[in-house]
Amino acid sequence: MNKRVFSYILVLALLFVLSVPAFADDGAESVLASVPVRVTLEGPVLDSVDTFVVELAAQTKNAPLPKGGEGGIYRMEIIGEGSSTLDLEFSHTGVYTYTIYEVTGDNKDCTYDTTVYTLTVYVTMDEEWTLGATTVLTGTDDEKLDTASFVNVYSKPEPAKFDPPVEKIVSAKHGTPPKDSVFTFAMIPNQKDAPMPENASATTDTVTGTLYMDQKGHGSYEFGWMYFDENDVGNTYTYTIREIPGKDSRYTYDSEIYTLTITVSAQNRKIILDVTYTDRDGMAAGSPVFRNVFDAGTFGPKTGDETYLAGWYLLFAIGVIGLSTVIIIKKRKQE
Repeated sequence: MNKRVFSYILVLALLFVLSVPAFADDGAESVLASVPVRVTLEGPVLDSVDTFVVELAAQTKNAPLPKGGEGGIYRMEIIGEGSSTLDLEFSHTGVYTYTIYEVTGDNKDCTYDTTVYTLTVYVTMDEEWTLGATTVLTGTDDEKLDTASFVNVYSKPEPAKFDPPVEKIVSAKHGTPPKDSVFTFAMIPNQKDAPMPENASATTDTVTGTLYMDQKGHGSYEFGWMYFDENDVGNTYTYTIREIPGKDSRYTYDSEIYTLTITVSAQNRKIILDVTYTDRDGMAAGSPVFRNVFDAGTFGPKTGDETYLAGWYLLFAIGVIGLSTVIIIKKRKQE
């Protein structure tokens, strides 16, 4: 027999051994083949702990499946980001082919990996009737890999926003407060890099981060929208809110100090804000209210108010009478 014919016979015999499971000795011990599977998450995960499903589908008829598999498919669950292993037990020689893929879930904020891996397991028997298994895992580009890896990407959630209010109440003791009186409110962050209101008309201290907002007259105002994103989840921010005393001596300015506390959390992939206020004594309070008292004095000038003009008239009359009396007395002495 020539060498070429012998080689053909040897190849055919090897293929026969690999493709006919029944050829193996029933008394041979089975062999185990393991394939690592990993799920990696990218993007803001927040509070979601999704369960990801990876399936192993047999492409070879009667190919073994891990325990629990049926109908040619085995389902593996991985909670969140993590790894697991597909364990296959073979008791016969042969070539077994599978596909490994992730099942697309129902989380609209997640983009699921659609990669399909091909797993080929070669089960052979040596001269001592011992089974051995060789696994070949390839991806879409036929590159040999060690792990069936799936990368799922979460999208960014909508930021949560809050517009801190402040109210100015002016009462008058004497006179009428000018409508153009300017009051200054300060919002001071107590943590570095804490989110601050976006307010183009306000001024910000570049050193302390304090925001100063000027407003005219009494009424309700807002510091400006504050935005909190996925990077703020799990953080608690506190701010000091107060009024800056003005230079108008006719006003008594409110010295109350409020503490604004904002706790950022996530629920069902939505950013949640828990907002509370306390006063300077640490007692729970509503949104900041500053009360100023205007007092122009009994005979002082009162813008737009004639209630006390009689006092000025009386002073003027007394002055005129006194001056007239002096002139008359002086004139009589001269005569």
